[in-house]
This record gives sequence, C-alpha cells and structure tokens, in this order.
Amino acid sequence: MNITPIYEYIANQLNTAVSLYAKESGLFKQFRQDDNSIDFFTPQPLLLHYLLEKAVADYPIFSFINEHICYIHFVISDGTVIIGPFHMLFSENNAHARHILTLEEIAAQSLPSIPSVYPPHALRYALLLFNCYQSQNLTESECYQKNFQTEYIRVKANTQTTADIFSNRENQKMHNPYTQELRLLKSIEDGDIEMLQKIWSEPVPGNLGTTARDPVRNGKNMAIYNVTACGRAAIRGGLSAEYVFSLTDSYTQQIEELKNMLVLQSLVEDAEMNFAQMVAELKRNRSKTMITEHPLIHRCKDYVFQHLHSPLTVQEIAEALRVHPNYLSSLFHSQEGESLYQYILLKKIDLTKNLLTYSDYSYLDIANYLGFTSQSHLGTRFKAITGMTLKKYRDTYKKEEFFN
Repeated sequence: MNITPIYEYIANQLNTAVSLYAKESGLFKQFRQDDNSIDFFTPQPLLLHYLLEKAVADYPIFSFINEHICYIHFVISDGTVIIGPFHMLFSENNAHARHILTLEEIAAQSLPSIPSVYPPHALRYALLLFNCYQSQNLTESECYQKNFQTEYIRVKANTQTTADIFSNRENQKMHNPYTQELRLLKSIEDGDIEMLQKIWSEPVPGNLGTTARDPVRNGKNMAIYNVTACGRAAIRGGLSAEYVFSLTDSYTQQIEELKNMLVLQSLVEDAEMNFAQMVAELKRNRSKTMITEHPLIHRCKDYVFQHLHSPLTVQEIAEALRVHPNYLSSLFHSQEGESLYQYILLKKIDLTKNLLTYSDYSYLDIANYLGFTSQSHLGTRFKAITGMTLKKYRDTYKKEEFFN
C-alpha cells in the first residue's frame, strides 16, 4: 500500500513536517511545505534523540517541549515517524501531559513561524497515519488516555462531591428536583405547551447547580445546559436533528453574548417555548395522516434540509438515498399527503420567510441561494403560497436588530 499521499496530506493540513527516520541511517523522508527549510523542521540533536528514544509502537506520543512546542512520534516497522513542530492551541500549560521535556538550549528559539493546531485535529491526523500501520485501530479516546493524566480529575471530583453533599445536608441546600426537569423535558418532547406553562408557574424547592465560581459564568452555563437538553427533547419529539443543533448553537451564542443577565431567564423560557411549539406543530401535521414516519422519509427530509441551497430534484435525492425515484415519490406522497416536489418548495418558501424576516439579503440573493432560476421565479412561487409579494412580506414582518 502506498501511503506517501497520506504523509503529504497530513503535512499540508497541519502545515508542519512529517518525518520518517530509518532505524539505522537516520532521516529517510521528510514531507513538508516547500517554502520552509529542512533545517527548521529537523529537531536539534538532543531533542531528536529524545523523540526517537521515547517513541513506542503502541500509540502516538504527544511530547511537549518546554510545555508549548509539541511533537507527535511513534514507531513503525521502518523506523520512527515524527510529526511537528507545532503549537497546541488552548494548551498553554500542559501539566496534565505525560510527556514533557524542558530543553534550555531551545528556550530562546524564535517561535512565531511554528503553526498552531487544534488538539483534536492533531490527534485525528496522527491517528490517520498511525492506524495505517496497525491491524486494529486505536481510538481517539484511548490515545488521549495514554497521553494525558485524567485519573486525578476523577479523584478530585469524588472528593469535592463528598464534601459538597455533606455541606448541603448540613445547610439543607439541595438541587432542583430531577422529576421536575424530567417533566419539563417531557412537555417539550410531547409539544405540550399547557404542561410547560404549568411547570413554569410551580415553585422551585431546590437550587441551581454550581458549574463555575463566577455567578455570571454559572448562570450562562446552566442556561446553555437547559437549552441543549430541551433541544434533544425536541429531537426526540420528531424535529430535524440538524435544524435543532443549529438552533441550539444560535441560542448558545446569544447566551454567551448576553450583557444584561436580567433577561437570561426570559431567553431560556423563549427557547423552551420555541421548541415546544415546533414539536406541537409537527405533531398536529402528522395527526392529519395518522402515519408513523418511515425511516426513508426521515432520511429524505434530512437530505432536503441539508441541500435547500441547491436546485433539488427528486432524481437527485433518490440517487443519494439509493432508491428508485418513483418509489421515493410514491412513498413520500402516501406518508406526507403531498408530493416531494411540493414539500421541497414549501421548505424553500419557509426559509425565504426567515431570510426576509431576519436578514438583509436582497430578493435576488435569496433567489440565487435557494436555487430559483430568477428573482421573478421566486416571487411568483412565494406569492402563490403566501398571498404576499416578497416586499410586502418583508415590510410586514422584518425584525429590527437589537442588542442587549
């Protein structure tokens, strides 16, 4: 198997060198960006000796030099692979790493040109290459556990939990009841707006958890957890997972950017109600046909959602789902009570409504984005379904942007 393209691909993606050192003769091959010199990417003798000596065949080792320069290295049958150097983002202090080396001779080395890499990216590319030489793939989780010390976190968590529970009992301070949380999530999963409003009106006998010492950070953390949990409940209620994930991301960003914490609770309740109403609407539409959604229809809807910015056709969707177009059309119509073409058009019109309401995109841009042949084509379809022109709809429903 020729894996040279994989070496080249990883060197390009990480913007650093991927070097292969033969057991006896030293540097055998080095894959790197052409505009960087080989001297820059070749470790100094003491460092190279360390990387070759410490490398093992069981897993890729993450070695941190002076705590911030990282190399990944492992043994293969032909010798030793070394990936690096690079900075690991979000890991300025790698005290939890198992492999740290301090080398005074490179402490003053100029480092600005060393690329920075997200830890998950570095790990995935390293495993991509490492697993090419293995009979059984090593997982990301296994690699993390071998490179970073996490045992103390478990011990610290258990110790703190024991102390917190003792203190809470002494002070009669308990968390909010779990049963109330379950009822709230069930109301969203069922689209039961009346039950959701009832839960809001009930007294809360417990307290929020403590996820951070800073009260603002703690409040935002709890709000993000709430919105995320409610989103998952909405997915169980039947909403498109991709749509809910995107909506949850949007709410999370709003929470993070919030300046006025007095509106935090209102924001969370708005999210809860939004999810519940969408599930309720979905269930009302489904009750008209009283048919449980076929798995193929669910996949079809997901495909439509992901490709609304293109001129979708039944033929294209059927090919992607590996079914005959006639079978897909017939099944969709029998399940949904409308043609797949009509469903796609309605989803594009719904997205047009959102863009007209919440964005400043021009009518022509919207038409182009959604795969209509022209602005006139979109306008004609839009008016036939909504009874309004694009301009009339925007003038009526456009939301002015505001900041907290």
